[in-house]
Amino acid sequence: MGLKRYYNLFVIAVFLLLAWVLYYHAFSSPFYFDDRDSIAANFNIRNIRNLKLVWDFWPTRFISYLSFALNYHFHKLDVFGYHLVNIFIHFCSAVLAWVLSLLSFSAPAMKNSGLSKHSRLISFFIGLLFLAHPIQTQAVTYIVQRSASLAALFYLASLSLYVKSRLLLKEKSPQASQRQWFGLRLAKATSQRFYYAASLFTALLAMFTKEMAISLPFVVLLYEFYFLRYRKVDNTFLTTEISQGKSLESVNEIGGRNFLKNNKEKVNLKCVLPFFILLLSVPLVMWLSKSVNFIEMRRANEPATDISVWNYALTQFKVVATYIRLLFLPLNQNLDYDYPVSKTLFEFHTLASLLFLLSVVIIAFKMLPKYRFASFGIFWFFLTLLPESSIVPIKDVIFEHRLYLPMVGFSFFLVSTIYYILRRKATWLAVIMSVLLTVSYAALTHKRNLFWQNEERFLNDIVSKSPAKARAYNNRGDYYSRMGEYDKAASDFNKAMQLDNFCADAYYNLGTLYVKKGDFKQAIINLNKAIYIDPNDAEAYMNRGVCLYEAKELSRSISDFEKALEINKTYIDAYLNLGKIYSSIGNIKEAVDLFKKVLEIDPFCLEAYADLAAVYERTGNDREIIDIYEKLARINPGYAEGHDSLCAAYGKIGNFKKAILSCKRALELNPDLASAHNNLAVLYYNNKEYDLAIKHCDKASRLGFKINPDFLEELRTYRK
Repeated sequence: MGLKRYYNLFVIAVFLLLAWVLYYHAFSSPFYFDDRDSIAANFNIRNIRNLKLVWDFWPTRFISYLSFALNYHFHKLDVFGYHLVNIFIHFCSAVLAWVLSLLSFSAPAMKNSGLSKHSRLISFFIGLLFLAHPIQTQAVTYIVQRSASLAALFYLASLSLYVKSRLLLKEKSPQASQRQWFGLRLAKATSQRFYYAASLFTALLAMFTKEMAISLPFVVLLYEFYFLRYRKVDNTFLTTEISQGKSLESVNEIGGRNFLKNNKEKVNLKCVLPFFILLLSVPLVMWLSKSVNFIEMRRANEPATDISVWNYALTQFKVVATYIRLLFLPLNQNLDYDYPVSKTLFEFHTLASLLFLLSVVIIAFKMLPKYRFASFGIFWFFLTLLPESSIVPIKDVIFEHRLYLPMVGFSFFLVSTIYYILRRKATWLAVIMSVLLTVSYAALTHKRNLFWQNEERFLNDIVSKSPAKARAYNNRGDYYSRMGEYDKAASDFNKAMQLDNFCADAYYNLGTLYVKKGDFKQAIINLNKAIYIDPNDAEAYMNRGVCLYEAKELSRSISDFEKALEINKTYIDAYLNLGKIYSSIGNIKEAVDLFKKVLEIDPFCLEAYADLAAVYERTGNDREIIDIYEKLARINPGYAEGHDSLCAAYGKIGNFKKAILSCKRALELNPDLASAHNNLAVLYYNNKEYDLAIKHCDKASRLGFKINPDFLEELRTYRK
């Protein structure tokens, strides 16, 4: 038991070290593409106390976005924290792939097989391969694709717990009647029920993390068929066959074939059925909660694909073949493939891919039961890929992160196949081959993460590999725009429009580029085109509203801000802009309501506090101003400017004691806050502490604060 514990710790330590080495460069990778909309600019995740906002953003991925909300709560927009969580999830998933493999070797179908004596080595390399393969980088380094890796983590946890519970059911020895769990001695039945309940719970988490988890019940059924319904060959058969000089391994293989022909044992459907019932949980919970209008869900606002069901299905034959090539030979990886859509079945590449995939499936059937582990890996690959590579059209026909969970099946297949082929010659050859594969894949992963680290280099790589794709140029143009290289940005946006005259994002980005340049006329022209192509683009309405406001067209500006809020009810910038307009035209109540709405969404929005305080200053409501800044001081105690504003508010109502305390707190947080020094100088003067007043006045002046000349004249009298 002691050696086993040390072995387990060794494996986990190796996995942890490898994850750190391979993904070390990823820690500084910036937010890319969907990261900005789903995380950086997503106000639904800004307030961890308001879970309804997280739920409303994307109900079927609630757990994913809850994890982003937690990240934002602790790390705001520091990418390090997000990457740390992603890498840790990947490490845990690799550990679970290793655990699942070990458990599988304990299953009735495998524990007497010839392969079982290599179970620790095989399981170790399965976990390593899963961890080190470069195809995993998109699900790990691309922050928003945490939904794929986190769903896979819960998926693997659910299946591993299920297998553990089923193995406990099959144990019949007296020694198995009790179990140790965290130091507690539990009855086997209690332990079994705990594992089973935990498997259902983690399955539910997976289903609310990403939609691809709908394949889990089918994989549980597949696992039952492959490993858990197996029955040993009877002793008479064993004795007879071994006495004739046959090896135990060959006898087990013969027994496995007889099992498929004659075994009457059935799959335990009672254990599997609850997983299928869980498939109803997602629509049921959403319906019962009545918190989401299915038509207005976050994803409903994204552009729909114009690919037909038939064309999408045909294209997926080629895509799956490409996925298999990428698993074996992960070269020329691309975040944004320009993949041709199949028109007919009889196109050469489409038909060839279909025949190839059918051959793989037939081979997988024939490999059972002699090569059970490898056969299971093949079917795992196809089943887990099915939700995103079937007949349901998705806007993008291919993405590498969709291979994250299928990679488990590939690892099972590849590592076990190496041992199936080489074990009879020499185990050390299989080990060397496994090490070489792992090292090769690890080197490619390290290289790929270097690309992710440098945004411009990464975007240039995408453009070079997809030179006819409008989105590639649009994304690079967005980068140049953020970097202030407006000429390069405009060139890329125009190139995107040439390739796709209906690329709404390119028109939108070019419009916002003109906003930055102050050319509001050209900005409105391009934003009009973006809205014409995509009338559900809240950001296009918001930016056009800004342009119309600058053009003094207040009514049209208000209309655009309201339209933006109709599309996106948590669009903070639209609330703020609309509130400022209402405040400027004297609609105080409407302005206050809008600013308060912002603070419901994001209690840390400093601009909303400042705007709300400005409204109350216009109405002379000092008590409300103090309440605002007291609340800000409670929820954001490290914000020096907030304490300084509270000081000014206290001073205005004559509460100099509290004003001085607030001002001192501001200077503790930021000793060079010039306005706080000026406020403190005035307060000390009112308290007749003239030396201190002069000291802070001089400090404020040195920091560049423009001192009231009358106040300077008053202090002149008290200077020595």
